[in-house]
Amino acid sequence: MKLLEPETIVAMNRLTIRLHGGLHLPPDNLRAGQGLGFAHQIRINRLFGQILYPGPYHRAAAYLYYIVKNHPFNDGNKRTGLAAALTALEWNELPYRTIRVKEGEVFVNSVATSKADPGEEIQRIAQWLEPQPSKPEARPRSRGRR
Repeated sequence: MKLLEPETIVAMNRLTIRLHGGLHLPPDNLRAGQGLGFAHQIRINRLFGQILYPGPYHRAAAYLYYIVKNHPFNDGNKRTGLAAALTALEWNELPYRTIRVKEGEVFVNSVATSKADPGEEIQRIAQWLEPQPSKPEARPRSRGRR
């Protein structure tokens, strides 16, 4: 799986602020004492011999979770978290759910305020990112002759 480098995440943050406004403090907009070390952990994907993120949707979810919850940037964390998750899926040619703006905003805000265990929350995000089964189209009733 192609994964994001910290420099790519910084560029995404810069782009979201350029496109949608917000505060960007050069050079990388990282808050004092904050870093993007979680990106390295996502790449390793193991802790004490255990796999942390069992599939690509979990890895994408981890980007969203850690950017939103760790709040490493001065501004644009929620937008950057969602962009990072979707970019990871795009780069790996994986489908993901269609996300309407308001729906994405509500969901990402729920991640920001969640008190759930990180593993549970990453599982919830991964499920949310996966494409939803399409509803079968309603067939028109046949109007046979009587």
